[in-house]
Amino acid sequence: MTAGELAARSGVGRNTISRIERGVVEPQAGTLQKLAEALGVSVADLLGEDWRRAFENSQRFRMTAEERLEERLSLWEMARDEGASEQLRRRLLDEVGLILDEATETLRALQENLGEGLNHMAEPSPGGTLNPYWEEVRKIDTLYRELLSMLGDAGLSVRAKTPSDTAGLAQHELEVLTAS
Repeated sequence: MTAGELAARSGVGRNTISRIERGVVEPQAGTLQKLAEALGVSVADLLGEDWRRAFENSQRFRMTAEERLEERLSLWEMARDEGASEQLRRRLLDEVGLILDEATETLRALQENLGEGLNHMAEPSPGGTLNPYWEEVRKIDTLYRELLSMLGDAGLSVRAKTPSDTAGLAQHELEVLTAS
């Protein structure tokens, strides 16, 4: 869509659109809303706020990930020790794998938006020297490694599935290292 077409659809002047695109002016909320509606997108999408969503999702995931994994592992160990069916134990292991998949997806989203995140969060984190966005990437990477360590401590190993195995399915498959 040309600037002229966008101006006609949105009711925002072509000169204003040009000045926004060049970074000469910061658009007001009403202007952003008109432009977003004319383009058929949300204001957040128009502003490229995917970096913020990735950052906030990562923070939320980190708050509960270890506890969720511990709970699933505890249920799996209990099922194993009580001689539960292979089907139940496999389901519990698959649920553990989904938590790892979520960690991988969270890290991937942060990495995909790294440039924008670093640009928008240019100030160092409080008491630190790292950019807060980069610090979040580091924290989720560390958490992923800690989750893998927890699995090793439980006598499990993880292997990534091949791309042909993963069409919308879990990316991690767990295997028991010790005899069940």
